[in-house]
Amino acid sequence: MEIELGKIIPVLSNVKILINTDNSEFPTGEYLAIFNVPNELTNKYGEKIIVEAVLYVTAKEAGDYKLFSSWIIFKERNKLNGSEEIYSEVSKYPHYIKIKKNPGEWELEKCKGLLYAEQFREKIVVIEPPSEPKQREKLRVELEGVRGKNKSHSGLVNKIGARKIRPWVYYVQGFKIPHIERTVKKYGGKIIY
Repeated sequence: MEIELGKIIPVLSNVKILINTDNSEFPTGEYLAIFNVPNELTNKYGEKIIVEAVLYVTAKEAGDYKLFSSWIIFKERNKLNGSEEIYSEVSKYPHYIKIKKNPGEWELEKCKGLLYAEQFREKIVVIEPPSEPKQREKLRVELEGVRGKNKSHSGLVNKIGARKIRPWVYYVQGFKIPHIERTVKKYGGKIIY
């Protein structure tokens, strides 16, 4: 099983971790970390719990705040609550991690990771659309796109990976809010929350 960290945090694109469940030799390849975890353990806890544990062990042993942030985001997106027992069980199996920083700075790296993860958390954005009907419709089309028989294009909300909750209310990753804010201001609306 291969974990692409770029899917969790874009800045970690091309960074991969391999979870090897067939207990063969460590494969070659450009991986940040390789873990030999028996298939029985994956069956016992489930794939997502094992991935979460591997992310935590990698972040802790590497001592890197971006890796810690990826663990936080993965854990929150999948609504997981791993435990120290699972983390220690996973870390007992043979594994290799390419980078290792000063372990004495782990607490500082955790704090930096918490702050770094904040920008990737989804936040609710509430928009007050312009009062003029034509501008209001232009803003809606710009944000949500057009779908019809003859023409179709996706709007900004889809392009930046946001989700519509209800009219003028969206879930948006923190660092992508300025994209929406610029568009809303362009048409005379404003973000009220």
